[in-house]
Amino acid sequence: MLHWQFDTAVSDALRRSARCAGRARVPDFVVRLIADRMSVPRHDEGFDELHVVRIVRTGFLVEPWAALTEGDRS
Repeated sequence: MLHWQFDTAVSDALRRSARCAGRARVPDFVVRLIADRMSVPRHDEGFDELHVVRIVRTGFLVEPWAALTEGDRS
């Protein structure tokens, strides 16, 4: 089983959501609530591969999970 985690700072998620209107906009408290509930996946949960996906200027950057450390999350 493969796992792909989007590594997005809460501040970036809030900024993107603020640009949306109507039902497309996610309330700030929901963004923060979900961010607080996120947990770091582990291979012993049954994942064969773990990947992190980051949004970059030109699209998406996909790296092996080792590229993500807890200190990178905001």
